[in-house]
Amino acid sequence: LRNARRARLALADQAALADQAIYDLYRGDQYLSALLLELDLGSGVMTAVDAGSPRLVRVRDGDVTGQELEAQFPLGMFEATDYREQRFPLHRGERLFVLSDGVIDAVGQHGRYGEMAMERFLRRTGPMEPLNAVRSLLGDLRAFVAGDLVDDAVVVCVDWTGPQP
Repeated sequence: LRNARRARLALADQAALADQAIYDLYRGDQYLSALLLELDLGSGVMTAVDAGSPRLVRVRDGDVTGQELEAQFPLGMFEATDYREQRFPLHRGERLFVLSDGVIDAVGQHGRYGEMAMERFLRRTGPMEPLNAVRSLLGDLRAFVAGDLVDDAVVVCVDWTGPQP
């Protein structure tokens, strides 16, 4: 991915090269879920390739919404997968969370975290710095499941403050 990015290939082409490299090694027996993102710092336009299960959630002015992305096959699952890019604008002051299914599908006594507690907690992270928002979310998730997580829990948080003047 790094070599493809440095060669300034389009995000879909980067995904296709990574897909082929993983497929060549494992022939579909192992694969990788990934969400590839590229942000144009001048315009605030995000380009995305959803290759698997990670979810992208937007928080703006206290509203929490999932960013709909076209679900595509994980990297390395099939030979020569054709990936497609999607583009959407970010708004100044918007916060993005990338969440793995281990966060969304984590189960506690009263149900799944993604259905019971996640949206409420994401809304409360507004005044926190991104690193503290991630730490707090993972702490809330651990408290929700009241023990160890069954699946991996990946959380990435990014604030979009707008283009540089």
